[in-house]
Amino acid sequence: MRNRRFVTALAALGMATFVGAGTAWAQHEGHEMPAMSAEEQAMMAAWEKASTPGSQHATLAAMAGDWTFEGTFWMAPGQPPMSSTGTAKRSMILGGRVLVEEITSSFMDQPFEGKGMTGYDNVTGSYWSTWMDNMSTGLMTSTGSCDQGKCEWHATMTNPMTGQPSQTRMTSEHGPDSELHRAYEVGADGAERLSMEFKYKRAQ
Repeated sequence: MRNRRFVTALAALGMATFVGAGTAWAQHEGHEMPAMSAEEQAMMAAWEKASTPGSQHATLAAMAGDWTFEGTFWMAPGQPPMSSTGTAKRSMILGGRVLVEEITSSFMDQPFEGKGMTGYDNVTGSYWSTWMDNMSTGLMTSTGSCDQGKCEWHATMTNPMTGQPSQTRMTSEHGPDSELHRAYEVGADGAERLSMEFKYKRAQ
């Protein structure tokens, strides 16, 4: 399936390149390019729609900049929470399509750094996110939906204790200069437990 998508993407890219080069050549030589078939036109239109940044990408771009945060962590039920502070730098890449975030902090007296990417898929109509940090060699992936500054995410990562996929539900509330993020561990029985909370403020 992944190879098929890759080949399809290359075909669409090749067609766009061919059409662009052919048009330039035709204009230079004074010739007319043959009209594309209905199937070719539909393919071009679909890929243009899939690749063009929209309002959701503009929402992500509004989150770019420098931030500070306070984190609270509940390691186990009945135990007092731990806290940490840090900074986050965010920027847009790939022509305004993806938001990159880099975190610098400390946890349990050890330096902590992490990096994530967030985007919006025009085809599936959902947000996606990845996360990696120096406390793991794995990757967490998540998908989400947002409405009026409030988002809900469902993340999957491999539990290092069991080697099996574990689920986390996350929520976020976004304002121009402040954000609130929470993460809930989902147990085998479906019960949730608040495990992390982050309060962000835009750096002045």
